Amino acid sequence: MNASAVQAVTGFLSAIGSVTLKDVTISSGMEYGAITIVAIDGNPISQSNSILICVTSENQMYNFSATATSTPSLQRIKWLGTTPVMVKNFSGTITFASRSNWGGFTLNALDENGYLVNAHTFDTSSGQFTLDPSTFYYHLSNPSASKGSRTALPHPNWHDLLQSVF
Repeated sequence: MNASAVQAVTGFLSAIGSVTLKDVTISSGMEYGAITIVAIDGNPISQSNSILICVTSENQMYNFSATATSTPSLQRIKWLGTTPVMVKNFSGTITFASRSNWGGFTLNALDENGYLVNAHTFDTSSGQFTLDPSTFYYHLSNPSASKGSRTALPHPNWHDLLQSVF
């Protein structure tokens, strides 16, 4: 996907290598996954002061099991499994190329409910960061250009926003 406010890659990411979109270049060693960049302030990514980055990879339920069938590459599910959902580690690099200056921007890792976990390293001179192996969501923002508290959720209905993206 390569729209002005949403850019994403999905599929066999390690096989396709680096993907250059309008505003970002995404490179990942994940065998299968999806990386989505969404401007959540109504602006294009190139002008946005609030960007959500969503990452996922292969996953399955804990204790899932299947057996082989007589048809090659097909399996019969024996047990769907239970929570928690087991997810393969994330890997990759995201480079924002649409701006020459990212000064003032911060990158925060968020938990699965959209709450701040910690600040994440973001190179403001290159607009680049490396994905953490276990972080699903990031919020890239320019607090000096945004109204509201810097320690509160980046969006008043953040959980609802995360649900609407997926």
